Amino acid sequence: MLPHGGLIAAVHGRRRRRTSVSEEDEHDYTNLLEPTQIFKDRMDAVDSVLEDLESQSIFGPAKKEAAQVEISAIEGLLEQVENKIERSQAYFKLGGTATFFILFAVLLFTQRNVSDSYDMESSIVNLIVGQLPTLGTGGYTNSGVGAAGSLSSASDFYTWLSTAVIANVFSDPICGDGSCDAPDEYAGFGRFGCVADCGNYLNVTEITINLQDVIATSSDSLGWDVSGITRISSSQKAGFKYNIYSETMGDFLFADDQDSSTGLSVTTDVPDGVLTLVLYQTQKTSSLVDANTIHNFYPFVLSTIPDRNTLSDYQYGDQREYLSSSFLILQGIENYCYSSGPAMPPKCQSLNSFDMYVRLLSSYGVNGSITMKSSTSNKNYDTLASVMFCSVIPNTTGGSAASANKAYFQSARTSCQSGQARSASKLPQLSDSKTLIREERKGKKITQEEEKIVGRSMRLHAKEENIIQGDETGTELVHMIRKRPQASAINASHQNFHQLAAPGQSPFASPTCTAATQSFPLLYVYPSQTVQTCLMFSTAGSSPLYILTSYEDQIGQNNLNLLNPSGGGFYISAANFTQMSIPNFNFQLAVQSAQPGKPGSFLHSSKPYAMPISSPSVYFYITVTPTDYLCLSFSESDCTPPSDPQIVDSFSLPVVVVQSSVGQGANSKTLISLSILPSSNGSTVSFSTSSSNALSCSNATSSGSLFFYDDSASQLTGSKLTVYAMACKNGLTSNVVSRSWNIFPSPYVSVSLKVDALTSTSFSDTLLEYMKTAISQVVGCNKLQVLSLSVTTETSNTTNYTSAYLSLKILTDSNVDVVQYNKSVVSNIMTISSKFKTLANVNATTSIRATSITSKLSYSNEFKPCTTHYDCTSGLFCATQQSSTGYICQPCATCVIDSRDSYNGVCPQDLCPNSGGYPRCVDASAFLAPLESTCSDHHAFSIWKYGTQAEGSPQVIPSFTPKVRELTPYNRLVGAVVITQTRMKRGSCLDNMKGADVRLFTSSAGSGINCPLANQLDSEPFGYDPTFMTFSSIYNGKLRPEVFYGNGERYNSSTSGGTGYGYPKGFYPQKYDQNALDTNMDGMLSPQEVTSGATTSFFTKASKYIDSGEQDTFKLYFDERLTYKQALKMVQFAQDGKFIDSQTKEIKVEIVTYNAVKDIFMYSNFVFAWQAGGKIPWDYSINTISVDKILSPSHVQIILMVIIVVFLIFNCAYEFRDILIQARKFALHDYLADPFNWIDLAHFFFMWGSVFSWFMYRQSTLTFKLSPNYPILFYGPEYSAVNSTRRSIPFEAPISASNFAKARMFRTNNAAEYDFLQLINAMRVISSRMELYSFFSGVAVVLFVMRMLKSLDFQERMGMVTRTIARAASDLWHFVLLFFIVFVGYAIVGVLLFGHQFEGMHDLSHSCITLTIFLLSLDATQFYSSMSHAATPLAFYIFLWSYIFIVFFILFNIFLAILVDAYATVKQATDGSTGLLEELAGVIWHAVRRVLPFGSRFLSDEHFQRILKDEKTKLGQGQRIQSEINRKLEDKKEILLRGGVRVDLNNLQRIVQPGKVRGNYQVSPTEAENDAKGAAEASAEAFADDMVLDVMDRYGSNVLEHRERRNHEFKELVGIENMRRLLVMNLLQINVLDEQKRIADVLESMAVKTFGSVPEHKRSLLNPSARVVSRLGELHVTVVSATGLPRMDLIRSCDPYCVLYIDGHGDQQTHITETVPKSQTPHWNEKFVWDLYTDTRIVTISLWDRDNVTKDDLIGTVLVDLRDLEPNSFGKQLDLNLTNARKAKKLRNAKLQVIFQRRRDGETMDSIQEESAGEAGGSMNGSRKQQGEGPPDSINGNVEGKVEGKVEAANGKSGDEEVDSALREDIDKMTEELEDSLNLSD
Repeated sequence: MLPHGGLIAAVHGRRRRRTSVSEEDEHDYTNLLEPTQIFKDRMDAVDSVLEDLESQSIFGPAKKEAAQVEISAIEGLLEQVENKIERSQAYFKLGGTATFFILFAVLLFTQRNVSDSYDMESSIVNLIVGQLPTLGTGGYTNSGVGAAGSLSSASDFYTWLSTAVIANVFSDPICGDGSCDAPDEYAGFGRFGCVADCGNYLNVTEITINLQDVIATSSDSLGWDVSGITRISSSQKAGFKYNIYSETMGDFLFADDQDSSTGLSVTTDVPDGVLTLVLYQTQKTSSLVDANTIHNFYPFVLSTIPDRNTLSDYQYGDQREYLSSSFLILQGIENYCYSSGPAMPPKCQSLNSFDMYVRLLSSYGVNGSITMKSSTSNKNYDTLASVMFCSVIPNTTGGSAASANKAYFQSARTSCQSGQARSASKLPQLSDSKTLIREERKGKKITQEEEKIVGRSMRLHAKEENIIQGDETGTELVHMIRKRPQASAINASHQNFHQLAAPGQSPFASPTCTAATQSFPLLYVYPSQTVQTCLMFSTAGSSPLYILTSYEDQIGQNNLNLLNPSGGGFYISAANFTQMSIPNFNFQLAVQSAQPGKPGSFLHSSKPYAMPISSPSVYFYITVTPTDYLCLSFSESDCTPPSDPQIVDSFSLPVVVVQSSVGQGANSKTLISLSILPSSNGSTVSFSTSSSNALSCSNATSSGSLFFYDDSASQLTGSKLTVYAMACKNGLTSNVVSRSWNIFPSPYVSVSLKVDALTSTSFSDTLLEYMKTAISQVVGCNKLQVLSLSVTTETSNTTNYTSAYLSLKILTDSNVDVVQYNKSVVSNIMTISSKFKTLANVNATTSIRATSITSKLSYSNEFKPCTTHYDCTSGLFCATQQSSTGYICQPCATCVIDSRDSYNGVCPQDLCPNSGGYPRCVDASAFLAPLESTCSDHHAFSIWKYGTQAEGSPQVIPSFTPKVRELTPYNRLVGAVVITQTRMKRGSCLDNMKGADVRLFTSSAGSGINCPLANQLDSEPFGYDPTFMTFSSIYNGKLRPEVFYGNGERYNSSTSGGTGYGYPKGFYPQKYDQNALDTNMDGMLSPQEVTSGATTSFFTKASKYIDSGEQDTFKLYFDERLTYKQALKMVQFAQDGKFIDSQTKEIKVEIVTYNAVKDIFMYSNFVFAWQAGGKIPWDYSINTISVDKILSPSHVQIILMVIIVVFLIFNCAYEFRDILIQARKFALHDYLADPFNWIDLAHFFFMWGSVFSWFMYRQSTLTFKLSPNYPILFYGPEYSAVNSTRRSIPFEAPISASNFAKARMFRTNNAAEYDFLQLINAMRVISSRMELYSFFSGVAVVLFVMRMLKSLDFQERMGMVTRTIARAASDLWHFVLLFFIVFVGYAIVGVLLFGHQFEGMHDLSHSCITLTIFLLSLDATQFYSSMSHAATPLAFYIFLWSYIFIVFFILFNIFLAILVDAYATVKQATDGSTGLLEELAGVIWHAVRRVLPFGSRFLSDEHFQRILKDEKTKLGQGQRIQSEINRKLEDKKEILLRGGVRVDLNNLQRIVQPGKVRGNYQVSPTEAENDAKGAAEASAEAFADDMVLDVMDRYGSNVLEHRERRNHEFKELVGIENMRRLLVMNLLQINVLDEQKRIADVLESMAVKTFGSVPEHKRSLLNPSARVVSRLGELHVTVVSATGLPRMDLIRSCDPYCVLYIDGHGDQQTHITETVPKSQTPHWNEKFVWDLYTDTRIVTISLWDRDNVTKDDLIGTVLVDLRDLEPNSFGKQLDLNLTNARKAKKLRNAKLQVIFQRRRDGETMDSIQEESAGEAGGSMNGSRKQQGEGPPDSINGNVEGKVEGKVEAANGKSGDEEVDSALREDIDKMTEELEDSLNLSD
C-alpha cells in the first residue's frame, strides 16, 4: 500500500468517483423499487404474524365472525378456569410440602439438642484442640477456631498430651486450700498426708539415722582424712544412699534417698510398725571399671571375676561392685596425689596403692546406726539397728602388711590360666603419666624408650584418666614436654652485644693511631686483659695484609655484631676506601668507610678485597678482649699458628648403662688414663682439667699424662672430666682442643672370702694377685677391676693352718655386670678356689663368707627404664618387663607378687624390705564368697510405741475410693484415655531407587536407612521400659527387670558369658497377653514363672479378649484411678521408651466422656499421622450422642416419625403415579428432562436414607453397654481391698496389682481392656451411624428447600428464582463450562506453583476451595506470606492478579450479568401479577366458600369448569378439529438458518438422500401456503427414513418454541424495509416536484409565446450544478536537506528519509527520497513533480527514521498550504519546522529545507532565488498569522488530523463542499492499514 500521501489522493479520488456516479444516476430511481412478488410475500407474512398477535392480544379489535367469537370465548374461559384450578392445587401441594418440611425439621431438633452439643464440643475444641500446635496450617481451608495443623516433632505430641489432656483429666486435690479432701488428703506427718488441711498425725516416733561412707570415716578406715579433699571425695562414684520403708505407710519415709557421703545425721518421724533400713548403691561402677582393669591391678583370674548380677542397678553389696567401687576410690586418691605437682602432700609421698586398696576393700558401703530416745531417759538413746562396712578382709585396719590379710589372699590362691601370666605390675600404671609430668617439672629429660614405656602405661588408663588420646606409642604427651624451647647461649650473647653497642658506635673517645711499617708484624696480641689500640699503615705499597684473629669463625658466619669493638673486634677505616684484599684466607672482612678518627657504621660484609692504591692510608681501630688474640703482619709466616695438640685415651673402663639418659655413649667412663701429645712441628702443649682459661704458653710442656678415677661421685650424676689442650709456637697458639668424659663410680661387688689351709702365716701380695687373677678369669673381667680392701689372717693353734680373710671389691662398668659378677662369684666359688690353688700352688680352699652389691649408678627414678634393681633410686625396684628392651622402676610397695612384679621374680629385700608375699593368681569367686553373708542391703527394726505388735500396724492412709475425672466441667471421663498406634513394617529403600549413585549413597548408611512399608502393619513388640534405662527421668535402679518381664520379653544382649537378656521391651500389641507368665496375678514374676516362660517371645491372648479390628495396634491407657503425677510418669514412660519412632504410621487419642446433667455422651477422636514426607498433620472429630433419646424416644418423636413416614409414602406414591402417566403417554423422556423431577427423586432417596440410617443408628445404640468402672491398667488401687506381698532378700519394695505400677506401667487387665474396647467400638459405630444419619437428613433438608422452590414456581413473584435460573439456564451452562475451564486451569497452576508449601493448595480440591474463597474474601493474611515464599515473586504476582482480573472482574461479573439480565426479563413478565398473600387468601377463601352453604350465590371453579366443558362439546366439531390440526401442523421441527432459510424434512431428504425424493430441490426463505406445507410434510414423511429423522432430531428446532422470536425479528425486518421504502418515496416525491416545476416552466414558455413573456428557469434543488476542476500546471518540490534531527536509536543515530504527497484531483503519486544512513544533517537535493489542479492545496512532507528490525519511526511532519505561500516564496529555499506532538522537545531545533516551484501551462517555471530559507519561512509564517492561523507547532502531530484540518479550512474559505464524516472514517481506516503494511509507527 501507499504511504499517507497516496492514501489522501486515493480517498479523494474515490469520493470524486462516487460523486460522479451519483451525478450520472441522479434521476434513475428504478433500482430502488422492489418487485411486486416481494410485496405480495411480505403481505402474507404480515398476515400470519398479525393473526398470531391478535390471538394473544386482549384489547385488539375483533375481526372474527360471531361463531368464531363464541368458540374463542368458551375456549378462553375454559383455559383460565383450568389455570385457576391448577394454581389452587399448586397452593395445596405447596402447603403439603411445607408441612412435611416443618415436621421433619421439628423431628430433627427433638432428636438432638444442638445447643447442648455445641456447649460440650466447643469446650473440647477450646481446651484440648486449642493447645495443639497449628504449625503448617495456612490458607482459607485450615484457619481460625477449630483449624487442624501439624506437629513439628513427636515431642509436640507428648507436650500436648501432658498439658492439654493429662493436666485437665487427672487433677489432684490441692493441699492448702482449706479443705481436707478425703481419701486423697489425710492427717499427715513428714511427706505423707496434708497437714495444712487435715492436721498432724500424732502417733509418730522420732528416730535418728547416722550413716557414713568410707570417705566420711576415712581418718579411721584409711588412716588419712580425705573427706575435705574434693578430688578424692568426688571419686566415690558408687554413691551410697539409704531410705526407710514403712510397712504401715506402704512406702518409703523419704521422698528422695538420703546421701551417706555428707556424714550428717538425719532425724525423721515414723509411725508404729515394722520398718526397714534399705541401703542402695546409686550408681553402677562396674561400667566404669572393666574386668581386665581389675585383673591388671591385682591378678584375680579373669574368668573368676564376677559380672554384675541381674539385680537392680541400685543393688547394695554386689561382688563386682565391691571390687570396682574400691578401685575407683583408689584411683581418685592417686589422681589427687599425682596432680599435686612438686608440692606433693606427705600422705601422697608415702602412698602405698596396694595397701590403700586393701583398706578400701575393708570399707565398702556405709557404717553407722539408727537410734531413738530411750523410753526411760531422754538423755539416753536406744540403738534400733547397727550397720557395719561390708568386707571380706580379716584385718580391716592392718592393710596389706597384715599377715592375716596375706594369708587370706593365699587361701584364695589358684593356678593361673594360660595366657594370663603378667610380666610386670600394673598398679603404678594408673599414675605413670602423673609421675612423668612430675619428673618433667623437676627438669629431667625423657628418653625415647621411656616415652614408649610411659605411653604404654598411659594407654591402659586413658579412659578414666583422660590423659592422652594419641597413638599406641603414647608419645603425644612426651613430645609435648620435649618441645619446650631452650635459649641458645649464642643467641643470648647476640642479645647482649646488641645491648652493649649498636653497629657503628665508636668505642674511642679520641683515638691515637700509631704508624706501622712492613719490617715486622704490625700487631701480635695475646693479652690477659682488654687492649685497645689504633694502627695506621700506608697503602702506597702493594703488600697484602695478613690477619689472624679469633674472630675468624664469627666473620665467616657474617655476624657483624661480634666485630663490635666493645665486645672485641676491629674496624678498618680509610678516606675514600671501599675495598681491601686479604688473600689466602677464606674469611670475610667488615669494611668501614669514614674519615680518620671517626669510625662509622658497617657498610657491608663480603669476600676479600684488593688493596686500593688510591687510598693513602688505612686505620685499624682494634679492641682485643682477654679471651681473644690477634695477629696482623705483612709476612704470612708470622701469623701461621701451630697445629692442634692430641689427647689420647690410653686406658678406660666404659660405663655400660642401658636405657639411661645420663652416662650413655662412648664418653661415659669409670676409669681413664690419658696422654696429651703436642704437634709434630716443635710446638709445646699446655693442658688443664679446670677450664680453657687456665691454658697458657708459659706453662707449656713437651708432653703430659693424666690418670682419673672419681670414687666419690654422687648418685645419679657422674663427675664431669674435661681436658683442655693448646699448642704454643713463637707466641702463636693453636686452637684449644678439649675432650670430655662422664666419670661414674663403678658398681662393685663386695666379696668376703675365707681361704683355709694356708701353710704360711700371712697372705702375701703375691697370693693376693693370684686371687685377683682367679677371680677375674672366672668372672670375666680385667684384673685391674679387682681391688683389695683388706686382708687379715688367723692361724689355728691346733692345726697350725692359717685362714685368710679377704675383703675384695670387684669393679664393674654397669649394674648388669655387678649383678652378673655377684652371681658368678657365688655360683663359681669352687672354680675360683681351684684356679687359686693352681696359680698359687697352694693346697687351700676358698669359700664365701658374704657378698653384697654396691652401686651408685641408680640413675632411674620412678617409672624410668631399668635393667636391674640397682638401676633404680632409693625406695624403688626394677619391675616386670614393660617393653621388649627393658624394665621400669617402681616403688617398693608395688612389689606385691614376687614372680609378677619383680623383673627377676624376686622382690629385693635389701632394697625393699618386707615386700612381696602375695600369690600369683587368686580366685575372685573364692575371695568374694564371704561377702554375701556379711553384706546385707537392708536392716529391719520395729517400733511399737502407741500400740503392740499383736494389734498390727495402724491405718494412716484411708482406703481407696473411685475418683471422678472430668475432661471439662461436668464431662466425666469414662474408662480411660486410650492412645492407639498403628505401625508399619520396615523395608529397604533401595527397591524404589533407580539411580546407581543414589543407591550407593543410601546404602552407605548401612542399615540406618529403611523405608516403612505403608501397606504392611507391624505387630511385633518394640520400644523399651525406661524404668530400667539410666538416661530416663523415671529410671528406678532399685527394680529388676526379671520381676516384671520374661526372658522372651527382653532384648538379647551379649555378655562375657555369652548371650544374655538386656533391656525389656516397652510396648505390646493388643493381641499380646502381658499376663501370661504371671500365673498367680500378683503383679510380679517369680523365678519359676520366668523359667516357665523360657524364651517364648510372644504370648497371644485368648480369642475372647482379642479385638479383631485392633489386634495389631499398640494401645496405651490412662484410666481414672491414676493420679496426676502417676499419669505424667506414664507419659514420660511413653516418651523415653520410644513409643513414637520411625515406624509410626498413625496415632489416635480417643476419649469418651459423659455429661450427667445433659445425659449426653461425647466421643472425641484426635488423629496424628506421620507422613513419609516428614509432615505430621493432626485432625480431630468430636461427636455428642444422646443415647437415651435414641433408645427411648418421646411420644412426640414417635408421632412425628409416623407422620413423616406416612407423608413420605404418599409423596412417593404420587410421584410414582406421575411417572406411570408419563410412561403411558410415551413421554417419560420429558419427565426425566425436567431437573426438578430429579430433585424430587433425590429427595425421596435421601429421605428414605435418613429413615433407614436412623434405624441403624438406633440399632447401634442397642449394643451400647456401660460398666460401673473400667480398671484397665493391671496395676492400680482396686475397688476392693487386696493384700500385697513382697520379697525380702534382697530387699524390694512391695509389688502388687493393688499399687500403682513401678515398671511395665501399661500392663492391662485383659477382661477390663476388652470391655472398654467394646465400649470404644460402640462409640465409634454410633458416631459413624449418627454422622450417616446427619448426612442423609441434612441433604434431605437441602432438597426440601429445592422442592419448596419448585412448588413456588407457579407463583409469578415467588417463582422468580426458579424462572430466573430457567431463563438463564442455557447461558449459565455455557458460562459454567467456560468458568470450569479457567478455574480448573488456575487450580492446577496453584497446585504446581504453591502446593509444595502452601497448605491451601497442596492438592487440587484444596486449591479449588481456596480459589473459590478468593472470589468472596480476599484476605491477604491467609495466603500472601505462604504463596509468595512458595514461588518466585513474578510467578506469584502474575498468578494472583491475572486470576483476580480474569475470574473476578470478568467472569464473575459476566455471571452476575447473566443472572441480572434473566431476572430483569422475568421481573418484567411478572409486572402486574398478583402477590402471594393476596392470591393465597383468595385460594383459601374459595376453599372455604366451597364448604360453606352459600347456595346459588357462589359458583365454584370446578363447577364452572364442568359448565364450560359441556358448552364446548355442543359447538361444531369441524372448526375445533381444523384449528387443532393447524396447531399440530405448526408444531413441527425444522432446521432454522440465518437469512430466514428453513429446512424441513422434505428438503433435508433431498439433501441427504436425493435419489429417494422426486421433484425439484427448493429451500424457500418464505412461508408457503397451508396446502403446500401439508404436501411437503406428507412427502417428507413418505420418503424420510430413520437417518434423516435422526439428523432432524439433532439439528432441528420446534417452530412453535421460536414463535416469539419469529414475530420479533419479522417486525424488526419489516420496520427497516418500511424505512427504506419511505426514503424512496421521498426521493420520488422530490423528483415529481422537479418534474412539476419543469412542466410549469414549459407552461410558462408556452405562455410567453402566447402572452409574450419568457419564464426564468431555476435550477432544481436536487440537481446542483457540477463543480469544474481544471489543470493549472505542474508543482515542483525539491527536498534539499534537514538539520537538527534528534537521535532515534540507541546504537545508530538516525537514518532519515522523506515521504511527499499532495491532495487534489486525480491519482496523485506519493514520492519517497533516498535514505541517508547515520546522519542527523542529511542532504538529498531530490526533486519531485505533480500535476497542479484547481483543487490542489496541501503538500505533506513526513520525515521518517528507517529501522531494519522494528517499524520505521516518524520523526516529524510538515504541512504546507500552497494558498498560504506568498508569490515571492516560490523558488526560495524554505526552512520548515518539523512537528510531532510526541517528540516536541527533541524537534525544537529540527528544520527541513525545501524549495517550491510552479510552472503554469504555457508559462516558464519559477526560478530559484538566493534568499535565505529563514526569510522565506518567516514570510510563510507571517502569512499564516495574517490569515488567523496558529504557528506550525499548534498543528496536530497526527498526520490524519493535519490533513483533516487543512482540508476543512480550505473548504471553508473556498466555499467548496464540506468533507463529510465518511471521508474521515475512510482516512482513519486506510491510515491504519497503511501503517501495518509499511511497519511504520510514530
